[in-house]
Amino acid sequence: MSGDTSNKKVSVAQATKESLDAAVKRTSKRKKILVLLFVLLNVVTIGVTALIEFTGSDSETADNLNFTGLKLHFLLVAFLVFCAVLLVETIKYAVMLKATTNKFHPGMAFQVAALGKYYDNVTPMGSGGQPFQVHYLSKRNIPFGVASALPIVGFLMNQFAFMLLMLIGVIINTSRSFVASPVLLASAYIGMIFYIAVPLMVVLFTFMPKVLGGILRFLVRVGHKLHLVKHPDETTIKVLHNMEAYRQSLAAMSKTKFLLIVVFIFSLGYQICMCSIPYFVLKAFGAGNAFIDIFFMCVYTYAAVTYIPTPGNAGAAEGTFYALFKTLKSGNIFWAMLIWRFLSYYMFLITGVGIYIYNFVKKRRAHKSEMDIEGGGEADNA
Repeated sequence: MSGDTSNKKVSVAQATKESLDAAVKRTSKRKKILVLLFVLLNVVTIGVTALIEFTGSDSETADNLNFTGLKLHFLLVAFLVFCAVLLVETIKYAVMLKATTNKFHPGMAFQVAALGKYYDNVTPMGSGGQPFQVHYLSKRNIPFGVASALPIVGFLMNQFAFMLLMLIGVIINTSRSFVASPVLLASAYIGMIFYIAVPLMVVLFTFMPKVLGGILRFLVRVGHKLHLVKHPDETTIKVLHNMEAYRQSLAAMSKTKFLLIVVFIFSLGYQICMCSIPYFVLKAFGAGNAFIDIFFMCVYTYAAVTYIPTPGNAGAAEGTFYALFKTLKSGNIFWAMLIWRFLSYYMFLITGVGIYIYNFVKKRRAHKSEMDIEGGGEADNA
């Protein structure tokens, strides 16, 4: 009986691993199309924003092109805050890897964190980050249960941390009114629902698998009727396999309360750093607004665009930032938007590409060294 159970667990893990490998391959195939879509949306949004910004009076246009008062040291601080984002995420994954494998993997933790953000930003609604992280860890001999649990736990803690900041922002906004637009408020509150719904679903299938199993079967049937799911039986089996593997891993992780608290603290630090970047960018252009106002305006910006199904919320993020921060009347919002987007989005893409180049060069050198050793051995034998 125990042998059957063991075989069942192995088959579930193997099926889950194969489905994740397939998901990563599909992500790679779609990446070029998504990147082109992202570039197009960004060009259109930035073009429209520039048109609005530079078609005012001559004095307004001159102000927008005047950089004599630019405080470069604040831009340097903004860049250092971005570095802190990657550092905090790296430490978070290093802590989780140490707790679950009893080994310290700083290099692996950095690549998991950075490449996870890279795939988050090149796939719609950040859907590619966690599958890639599971694939990456499992390919590096991390037990599949651990490989599947760590990215989900990291994702959940990030969600919970942002929800906390959003709730604080809602309370503070009632007195400070840094976000007054009904449209932006409604969009942000819809985003809050998404932030709440996703962790709720994960927690639900962790502790109430039968309930969520029924919900998933129903959703697959609906998807089949709407011609969104071609093979309902096969899809249901794959989803249930994934659900069972994740459930076992998350149930094990949930028993380590101290680890979850530590991971949540680092996730909160990550969110605070991400939402602090606009403050230092705007300070560079002379904005005198309070940190708390700009910080929570950024929180509202992220909440308002979280459900936009474009890679990295392309287009929506720039437009929302411009519309919301334009109310500060600090000038140069267009340039502040570009720099904020560069630091909070493009830098993740640059870092991800840099890691791929580094790994490629490292692999080529290792291969060349092996060839040189084999060639030397053959020469000695001769």
